[in-house]
Amino acid sequence: MTYLKLLHQLSIKEIRQELRDRGLKSLGSRETLTARLRQALINEEEDPETYTFEIELGIVEFIGKIQDFLDTFDEQLNMSRNIKLNKVDEIVLQVKGQIDQSDKIVSQAKGGINSLGKEQLPGQDCGCTNSGDGGAGDWSAVCDCVVGKSGGDDFHGEKRDNDCCDDFNGICTH
Repeated sequence: MTYLKLLHQLSIKEIRQELRDRGLKSLGSRETLTARLRQALINEEEDPETYTFEIELGIVEFIGKIQDFLDTFDEQLNMSRNIKLNKVDEIVLQVKGQIDQSDKIVSQAKGGINSLGKEQLPGQDCGCTNSGDGGAGDWSAVCDCVVGKSGGDDFHGEKRDNDCCDDFNGICTH
């Protein structure tokens, strides 16, 4: 299998092979060998920046390239899975929060429905009124629940539902 590479992509082994193929010395540091191969390309009237080398891969190198590709693919696949799992976890938490909030609203609504017709909230005015003569003690409290008259400290009234009027201010005490 042939593989195309630019000069800066060549391994040291590949640079040495290219120099040997041209009959040049193949000993030295990477920088020395690269400079020698660059000069050889210029002498051949080739541009060293764009010249592509056909590298023949042996079976070992070919298998190594395939393994590198598979490792990279596996890493990307795992990253993708983790991102998807994190997103799913985030969505599940949001949905659970919304369900909890909905359960609270339903509970409150059920409590409100169960109490309808049974009682008023404390201190809520349900039509209680009072009137008096400013200290003589005669006043009347009128409510949807009780109608009556008071003389002194005693309250006498006709009970319609529950005795819910405060004797002193005429506010429903349910």
